[in-house]
Amino acid sequence: MEYLLFHSEELEDVVREISGLTHSFRRFGEVEVMAVTEGMDTVVARYERYVVVVTRSLRPNREPVARYAVEAGTNLKREFAGGRYETRGDTILLEGSFDEDLVYGHLIALLCEITTARILAKDSRLRAEHLTRDETAIISDTVRILEGAGKMEISALENLALELSSLKARFFSSYMTFKDENEEIGLAILKARKISRSLDGLLSEWIDELAFELESLKYYETSFEQTLNGVRDALETVHLRLEMLHRGENLELQRRTSSLQAAAAIIEFVAVFYYSMGIWDKYVGLSNYSKWATFTLLATLSAVVVFYTEVIGEYLSEGRLGRKFAISTMVLVLTILAMFLIPLIF
Repeated sequence: MEYLLFHSEELEDVVREISGLTHSFRRFGEVEVMAVTEGMDTVVARYERYVVVVTRSLRPNREPVARYAVEAGTNLKREFAGGRYETRGDTILLEGSFDEDLVYGHLIALLCEITTARILAKDSRLRAEHLTRDETAIISDTVRILEGAGKMEISALENLALELSSLKARFFSSYMTFKDENEEIGLAILKARKISRSLDGLLSEWIDELAFELESLKYYETSFEQTLNGVRDALETVHLRLEMLHRGENLELQRRTSSLQAAAAIIEFVAVFYYSMGIWDKYVGLSNYSKWATFTLLATLSAVVVFYTEVIGEYLSEGRLGRKFAISTMVLVLTILAMFLIPLIF
């Protein structure tokens, strides 16, 4: 007897290849028997993601996902709930009385879970090998980036940070797929072990092999996680270096800006002082009045105008008037008023 496992999407194609099928609605635990031929020579059942054909003579053209042979044996060594058994490759030898629940129920479910774990483990192993190659490359690139981080300018360092982020994102995506597959393998093993224990250990050696394979895959998972943590730390180092460079650049820019602002204020002060003195002298003749008084008023006017310019700039950028505007306006008005009253006083 053979157990042929197909994907559930292939149900119609599988049924079409088998002649003489009649509908059947029987359940053996979680296994649903859907169709049988006369004399139960061929049985079509469904379990989760699989369509399982149990047959004594059918040789379908379609290649199954997995194929297991179940044969009668004698003097077998391993015991289980239904008698004795042994495995030779993908052939299962059974010794004991015929049990429909075992043949069309427990054994189908058990083989499906084992097949799921095997397929995923094979795919996960290939993915682990691919990730290992990527891991070697990403470690090499990370070391190279860290070695050069302290000597690079901002633009080069930003490019490296972008490159490292891209490497991390690509590796992380593959790692998460690998991790998800391992979780699915673990779930399939858990289900298979539960079924096996209900049968007092049927095919427990196959399940143990899969569990051992999962442990080795978990080792890779731990290694990949450590690599991701290392890349994350490297990125933090690069970002700290960038932050330091940006901070230094900003301080230099602020220093230059402050110098330019101070120079502009001095130029504005001198210009206001000079032109105000010229205009005032033209109208009132400053030589007739106290030099200290006129100098003080001109200096005050020039300083207030410079400060007032800054206040107006803040108003234009922030859109609101504060106390500085009111005070500077009042001082400016008083200064101009004093300049107007000097000829009357003196």
